[in-house]
Amino acid sequence: MSSSKVPPFDVLTGQQYPYSGFGKAQVHDSQLPNSYLQTVCQAHKRTIEIFGINYATTIEDIQAIEKVIAGMWDETWDPTQADINLFVTDFGCVVTEGLRDSLRGSLVLRSENDLSHASLWFPRNLVEVFPFHATYKRLRWREGQSLVFFAARVRELLSNPGELS
Repeated sequence: MSSSKVPPFDVLTGQQYPYSGFGKAQVHDSQLPNSYLQTVCQAHKRTIEIFGINYATTIEDIQAIEKVIAGMWDETWDPTQADINLFVTDFGCVVTEGLRDSLRGSLVLRSENDLSHASLWFPRNLVEVFPFHATYKRLRWREGQSLVFFAARVRELLSNPGELS
């Protein structure tokens, strides 16, 4: 995913319907597609094996991912020299599933094989969030917004509709 393809937003409010600017949005409230579940399963396996993160799909898992990313930046992480897409996919799945399971969002997919514009939609709150965008930006720019802050803002926004400042 190149930076030119990542919009400057991670959250949209006032969304009566999922954003259509990235293609036809398919909303999945309960039955998730097998291709998505397989990707999540692979991400789960890698995050446990490589990073020791016990993937239980909670907000705490997002804290663990943020800690790993901060450590990567403190070490030798160079997003121009690494396979950023693999990290975005694996870490984005953790963030997405942590938010989906804990906040009960509907998964929105716009492609069967590209998760870069996958989102979570909260129709009661008219809010749509893009965890893969947030994950990409955190991995691409050191000074980017932390994923813990992103998750906290989403939680706050859902508990205080209409407040996005």
